Amino acid sequence: SLLKFWQNWTFLAILLVNYSLPAQSIGDTISVAGESYVLKDGSDVAWQRFANSSPGDTIDLTGQAFAMDRALGLKDSLTVRGGKYKRKPTSNIYLMEAICDSDTIILSDASSLKFYQSIIFVWGRDYGQNSYPSRGIIKEIRGDTVITFSPIMGCYDPGFLALNIYTLFQTSGNYLSGVTIEGVTVFGNSKGDRVSNDWRINNIITLRGWGNNIINNRIYGAPNEAIVSCGTNVLKNIATDLDGSFYHRSCSPNVYGGTEKIPMDTIGYNFVKNACLDGNLSNGHSQGAITYSNYSINTYVIGNRFLNGRELAFGLNGADDGGNIYTGNIFDTFRGLTAGDGDDIIYEDNIIVNIGKE
Repeated sequence: SLLKFWQNWTFLAILLVNYSLPAQSIGDTISVAGESYVLKDGSDVAWQRFANSSPGDTIDLTGQAFAMDRALGLKDSLTVRGGKYKRKPTSNIYLMEAICDSDTIILSDASSLKFYQSIIFVWGRDYGQNSYPSRGIIKEIRGDTVITFSPIMGCYDPGFLALNIYTLFQTSGNYLSGVTIEGVTVFGNSKGDRVSNDWRINNIITLRGWGNNIINNRIYGAPNEAIVSCGTNVLKNIATDLDGSFYHRSCSPNVYGGTEKIPMDTIGYNFVKNACLDGNLSNGHSQGAITYSNYSINTYVIGNRFLNGRELAFGLNGADDGGNIYTGNIFDTFRGLTAGDGDDIIYEDNIIVNIGKE
């Protein structure tokens, strides 16, 4: 169910954010929640570095490169600077025995999985935003048997694909303030991840809250959305060859204390080429280079250049959207400009060409 999906998502947030670990290197042993774990590679070291951080810290990984297979948890007022991150390809690991609401899973080959990774089960490419699969957080691996902290809900037959699923930089459902991500380069390896099509997970950055900034980063080949955010300025980034949207805005009025308090965010001076390559039919909710979800109001979209999109330039402006301003942008070669009839949409001084083409 959707509730169980978010319960597991919240549990992952606790794991990522609440444990502090001493600085370590490859080959060192750490202890987390009473479990011992050997840091196997650079992905583990980067993960541990974020887990070891405190609110207000700066993690500067300039000049370092990491092959990633796990999420990096963000915290309030954290500054993330520099570093190159390449997502590892999805492994072909299959369920060997049927399960129902189980925390013990027998797989074809668990050698590539790790402690604290998050896994789901999918069938073919039918996994989109309406699937709501339950996820499990790995507690222990015994040969090809995986034990999760809590049961993976639902029933699954042999042959289902066990997918390590994660957003690289994530708040894990929490709303944070004062986070800055700058000067980071991410190779999303979309060609190595051809299964996960849900816009809510498996992104490059998910960052909601107040007064956050994503500035001067490079994102290539995102397997889903490049950025999902609210309460975050997105400035001077370069993003190309994205399976999903460049920017997906999703806000919760309840968190902000009412619709009128949802912050105004600037999406400015970004260069975006080739968005929504997987198509909205597959992703389920990636309608444009900019996609609007819940209460997507108060965006100031200025000075961006958007080139070549399989879907719309910016997606559905629905009844709960409004107060969005587009000025000084270039929209070139999209299936359409926008859809819907949201209130208070302002367009001024944009260059719009080759709309209706792909």
